[in-house]
Amino acid sequence: MSSFVLTLKLKTNKKTEKELLKKSDCARQLYNASLNEAIKRLNAIKNTRKYRDAILLSKTGKSKAERSRIFKELNEEYGFRKYDLESFTTKCKNDSKFINKHLGTHVCQKISNRAFEAAQKVAFKKAKKVRFKPFGEFVSLEGKNNETFLKYSNGYLII
Repeated sequence: MSSFVLTLKLKTNKKTEKELLKKSDCARQLYNASLNEAIKRLNAIKNTRKYRDAILLSKTGKSKAERSRIFKELNEEYGFRKYDLESFTTKCKNDSKFINKHLGTHVCQKISNRAFEAAQKVAFKKAKKVRFKPFGEFVSLEGKNNETFLKYSNGYLII
């Protein structure tokens, strides 16, 4: 599946700008909550004896399959999987009347996926730590497909 990014300068009024900033801040809060939950789950896994034993196993040969099986079991047990985090994020969205009003489920799932990917980088030692979004930082938003959040049609951006 191919995708692309289109950057457009929007002609907005104060009301529209305020609405976009609300959506961005809701996304920021949801991203931070999802990222925090993902890191909590990852740390819970890392604190188990089973994990410490698994990382001592070889990454090649017969041990590789055993190592993978253990990590898969731990991820399932502690809910450190993409869809587990999506469920958490959707629940957070639904529990917050403010966020629920401004963001749809598909947008929240993409936010959750972004947070999970950041936590996975830490898990696979591709990053040392995650970065939470500070207040006031604009968060890019996307839906799962071109029908769910932002639509560009005839020179108009429809939310």
